[in-house]
Amino acid sequence: MQHILLDTSILIESQRNKNVQHILQQQEKHLVLSRIVAYELIQGSKTKTQKKQNLELLRHIPILELNETISKKAFHLMCAFIPGKPLSIPDALVATTAIEYHCALWTKNMKDFSGITGLTLYQP
Repeated sequence: MQHILLDTSILIESQRNKNVQHILQQQEKHLVLSRIVAYELIQGSKTKTQKKQNLELLRHIPILELNETISKKAFHLMCAFIPGKPLSIPDALVATTAIEYHCALWTKNMKDFSGITGLTLYQP
């Protein structure tokens, strides 16, 4: 089975939604993160306890590293987006990481990623 790259939105949703937690447990062997998602998760920690929980989570999910190819493709992807409807830097990096590592991307923000050539979106 193809790996599933989790977007930050899914990790946040899993903290409050039992259905998402259940799916994560079912797919545990196939889950991966982008380094940028790890950054966002730690940056978004609101308390020391939450930060500790997030760091523990990061110990259990493989993290896909950024590289020069991903960085360059993210730049080209951002250039291709229509002005006024920009793609954020983190979203461009997450999308190109998923493409480069041949992963499906699981996100709550499907519209932000729709129409990106070569990107497979995961829908449980």
